[in-house]
Amino acid sequence: MVKFKNIRKNLITVIFLVFIFGMSADYCLNVVSALINTNKISEKTEYKEEFFELKEQLTSNNSVTTRKNKETSLVDELLDFYKEKTNSLSNFNNLVLKDFFLNLNAGLCRNMGISYIPGTTFLKHTDGSLISVDKNYIVDKEKLRLHVGFLNNFKQELDKKGIGSVYVNCPNKELLMGNKLPLGFINHSKYDENKYMKEILAENDIKLLDLSEKMIENDEDVMKLFYKTDHHWKTEHGVKAAKYISEYLNYKHNYGIDTGIFDMANYDVEVYEKCLLGSTGINATEAFVEAENFDTYIPKSKNEFSFEIPSKNVDLEGEFDIFINEEKLDNKKTWPFNAYASYIYANSAYLKIENKTIKDEHKVLIIKDSFANVIVPYLAQVIKRVDVIDMRKSQTDHFNGDIMSLVEKNNYDTVLFIYNDFSYEYDRLFLK
Repeated sequence: MVKFKNIRKNLITVIFLVFIFGMSADYCLNVVSALINTNKISEKTEYKEEFFELKEQLTSNNSVTTRKNKETSLVDELLDFYKEKTNSLSNFNNLVLKDFFLNLNAGLCRNMGISYIPGTTFLKHTDGSLISVDKNYIVDKEKLRLHVGFLNNFKQELDKKGIGSVYVNCPNKELLMGNKLPLGFINHSKYDENKYMKEILAENDIKLLDLSEKMIENDEDVMKLFYKTDHHWKTEHGVKAAKYISEYLNYKHNYGIDTGIFDMANYDVEVYEKCLLGSTGINATEAFVEAENFDTYIPKSKNEFSFEIPSKNVDLEGEFDIFINEEKLDNKKTWPFNAYASYIYANSAYLKIENKTIKDEHKVLIIKDSFANVIVPYLAQVIKRVDVIDMRKSQTDHFNGDIMSLVEKNNYDTVLFIYNDFSYEYDRLFLK
């Protein structure tokens, strides 16, 4: 018996030491990676002269407040450190025994019957949905107002050129399901930010199309809107969003789009089983959640498109299926399964779509985050030319050029901002 106890004790010690070694190695490698990526991102950060004048004007017109750091106990700091380290582990694919530690962590929590997994940043709802949580999130109202000032100035330049614009706000899982979280995890800051952002958009006369108001009437709608293992909405809502955007373009900008094309009866649904283990599911691992089905909606009507992504050497011509990277759907050998990345080949700095079938002559520029990925191809059914840029610095492949020059060169008639979360990067509208 004593010998068995010694073996067990030694085994636990070895596992613990390996875990600490893995965390340390992962931390060091992530620091190196962050430094490399920072250097790449900072290769070009030159702004136009008017940006500096605008920034000075906006900051002088607002009282800048300094936020005090939240006081934390030693226990809180240790817990935060543990969460950070085990969460970062899930993002490092080549670490030895990575899956072992992730599954061990998740498996223990599953067997204990707890919904919150230490080391991650999410909770598991009773229906199985994973919800990201950030109890320390603070709304920076001054920063929001500053960046909306940049957005407003860009919109004014578009107005001078006779180019329409609208901010399309996509549903946010953390916000909409926040009231379903256990006591202590409800983050009222998210509600405050959402309300405040809408107020300052209205103050600046920036047109807002809130898709949450269009798509959600009750709690049941919220539960059906998003993937359980991912923060993104289901692909079918990309079709519905394209319809609501088209209705807006008809009403506000006289586009004349036949929105009947977005009726669900006009699409064939292809189901890829156990194909998606989303952004939150990656952290939980398959010890805690199962991969879920992923649907693609293929129009029954036939159109011929050209589809270009210069940064990824994508240059295709064909029907609607050219927008879907089937390799992401068919290859389940590597975990996690990134099915959502199949639509328009995930996030790209710049892409261009032309519909060669329709007679429409409109040209639209979309400035977006990943929620727009399942909207873009469906909008391309009814608009002659759709260009898309992703200017988020968090993306390896992000747009880093002069957006207004792009607008002038391509003579767009409308610019759509499509975001799931209010971005703080509108200063990048003024890059040279």
